[in-house]
Amino acid sequence: MESGAIVAAGAVVSPGRTVPSGEVWAGAPAKRLRALEPEEAGFLAQAAADYAALAAVHSAENSKSLEEILARPGLLQAMCSVPSVWLFNCAAALVSL
Repeated sequence: MESGAIVAAGAVVSPGRTVPSGEVWAGAPAKRLRALEPEEAGFLAQAAADYAALAAVHSAENSKSLEEILARPGLLQAMCSVPSVWLFNCAAALVSL
């Protein structure tokens, strides 16, 4: 797959097949659907930057211990404000801190 190409989710690109830059491919086996529109090409660069930033946040959050997560101010109160979602007793969790 060349830079600047789009392969649809679930598409199956055959071994040895090259998806050229500036094209949209989909299907099983994957086939060329159309050329990318200019505004779509601009979106790709921005989407890649956005996903990279989100990955950094995800990595930082997932490296925290449970104690660090539970120490976040207001977290348990916010969790307990969601009706019928949490399977634990929020009042007991708050008292145990």
